[in-house]
Amino acid sequence: MAVISHFIDSFSFIFSKIFQESVVPEDWRNANVTPIFKKGQRSLASNYRPVSLTSLCSKSWNPSLETVLLII
Repeated sequence: MAVISHFIDSFSFIFSKIFQESVVPEDWRNANVTPIFKKGQRSLASNYRPVSLTSLCSKSWNPSLETVLLII
């Protein structure tokens, strides 16, 4: 439980700083787009769908931001 508490405290601190300074870390704003094959000929780009791989911190940030915006 101490480890979880430490992570919660750390994320709370980071999220508070982001709100105070209005700056989201660069890595959180980037995504790696990976093409995933659907079906058909592999040589046709239309047979792939893009999947965005984002940072875990970014995924945690989005619900927090939504909660704060609903409060405001």
